[in-house]
Formats: sequence, C-alpha cells, structure tokens
Amino acid sequence: MERALYALNQIGRYGRHVAGALTVLILFKCEKPVTLGYYALGAILNSIVNMILKITIKQPRPKHDKPDVNFLIQNDKRVSYDKFGMPSGHAQFMFYTLAFMALVMRAHKYYWWIVTIMSLLAINTAIQRIQDNNHTVVQVIVGSIIGSIIGLGAYYITKSKLKGKMNLKEDDNALFMSQ
Repeated sequence: MERALYALNQIGRYGRHVAGALTVLILFKCEKPVTLGYYALGAILNSIVNMILKITIKQPRPKHDKPDVNFLIQNDKRVSYDKFGMPSGHAQFMFYTLAFMALVMRAHKYYWWIVTIMSLLAINTAIQRIQDNNHTVVQVIVGSIIGSIIGLGAYYITKSKLKGKMNLKEDDNALFMSQ
C-alpha cells in the first residue's frame, strides 16, 4: 500500500510532464500537427499568465512547504515568481491540457479513455500539490479554473483558424492545358 501511495505521489509530482507528453503523442498520432502547434502556443501563454499572476498576487506558499523548497526560497535560489503559490502552476497546466484535449478529441473513438486518463492525472496532480504543502486548496482551485479557461480559449482559437478538415485534392492536371 505504501508503494502505491508513493507511486501516486510521484505521478502527481510529474503529472504535467506525463500529460504534456501524452498530449503530444496523441495529437501527433491522430495527424493533428497544426492542432499540436496551437496546443504548444496555448501552453506557453498559460505559463506566462501563471508567472504574471504569481508576481502580481504575491500570495506565499503554505508555511509547511517542503524544507528543501523553503531553503531555496530563503537563499534566493528560486526564481522570483516561483516563490509565490497563487495560482498553482501545476494545476493550471493540467487543467489547461484537460480542457483543450477534451474539446479537441471529441470525435475520436478513444475520447472517453483520453478524457478519463487526463482527468485522473489532473486530479492526482492537484491532490499531490496540496498533500506536499506546495499550495493551499484555494491556490490549486484557482489554478484549475484559470487553466480550464485558457484551455477553452486555446481550443476556440484553434477551431476558428482551422476551417473544416483538410483533405488531399484530386489532381486536376492544372499544369497541362488541353487543346
């Protein structure tokens, strides 16, 4: 049982890496490279929004944060925005990915598997951030909401830029003039 809890904790700790890799793999395998590009741009925007909010809000992390994290903060070894906890960047990224993938993959035959796995990863990551005292419950909830909103926005921008399904055009011999 202890090993299972340890494994869940590690999956939560690295959940955003797992979700990002799964998303790249799924979108690449489903031949959606343009959608993958929009996902990546949205992920970059999501990170920038997170940094700006942390610097603006300046809400500290929980007092019982991991000792190694507190040591890094006290000795100015952490990046300035990372000293703060509001909103949770892990939760924000996970729910960005979940929202984006849930909308993009709606017509896919494995839709429910994809959404279930992404949801479990997102929830596990959110719980891990609270259990490890990296964030408060409110910081995780706010990060989840912001990430979901950015994921929805990224999807609708992607949808507006991609009109219909791109198919190969049948050769019409346009280079040769018939006489």
